[in-house]
Amino acid sequence: MSLVIFGLLHGGLPITAMSMGIIFAVLYHKKSVLTGIILHITWNLIVGFLKVLSF
Repeated sequence: MSLVIFGLLHGGLPITAMSMGIIFAVLYHKKSVLTGIILHITWNLIVGFLKVLSF
């Protein structure tokens, strides 16, 4: 249930957000918080770059 809410609250790409949420949850449960942080930063940079290119 929280995965669906997470996806819906992340705007235009709920399926992508839910997929990333699953990946982050797996990393968290494997005690790999730093890897999750790095992945999140990388993902945000990619999405931001693509948004800039789309304008």
